[in-house]
Amino acid sequence: MTDNSLDVMLRGMRSEWCPDTMPTQLTSILKKESQPDRISKLSQKHQGTGETVLHVAARKHMINTIETIMDCIDSEYSAAELLGLQDCSENTPTHIAARSGDIGLLEAMIKHVKCTASFKGLLTIQNRPGNTVLHSAAKSGSKGIIETILGMCTREEVAEILDIRNKFRKTASECAHDKNIAELLLNYNSRESLPLDTWYTRSNSKHGKLEV
Repeated sequence: MTDNSLDVMLRGMRSEWCPDTMPTQLTSILKKESQPDRISKLSQKHQGTGETVLHVAARKHMINTIETIMDCIDSEYSAAELLGLQDCSENTPTHIAARSGDIGLLEAMIKHVKCTASFKGLLTIQNRPGNTVLHSAAKSGSKGIIETILGMCTREEVAEILDIRNKFRKTASECAHDKNIAELLLNYNSRESLPLDTWYTRSNSKHGKLEV
């Protein structure tokens, strides 16, 4: 491999034919880079779309690739920093994952930011229309993703996140197309949030894509 092998691989991931079958090779290449260089290259944005490699992997449902990348990040702070980068539409990779309805895709990202402050920061980032990750999940009708997100928050954080309004002055519950999802969000404050360790243990089970 040449010195720019990581750059070549990351560019290759943006091509439409790129499969989610390169984790071993990607791990080997990433580990040859110093942590600062690794973060720097993974943070690079496409000139046209503003997407990072994590945006692309989320959009293509490349769960194995996401897990490989995140496993090579040494700190929760750096992981949260990568997940908080916004594309030209101001979407983060977690916005894209939440919108997809694929719990496994989202969990591959957020299990690496167990620190409350880091995770809460991701949940408050708003895209160009002002939507948070929770707005995106509500719009897709993803009950499992909503419960996964809010189950990692304290009661106070849940109340704060549910109260965030987009540029159309709508909360996540008001953006839900499904009445049951709207009611779930409206009533969530009365439920007991799961402790993080409990959620993390339960998240080891496999999840498929939800029907929305």
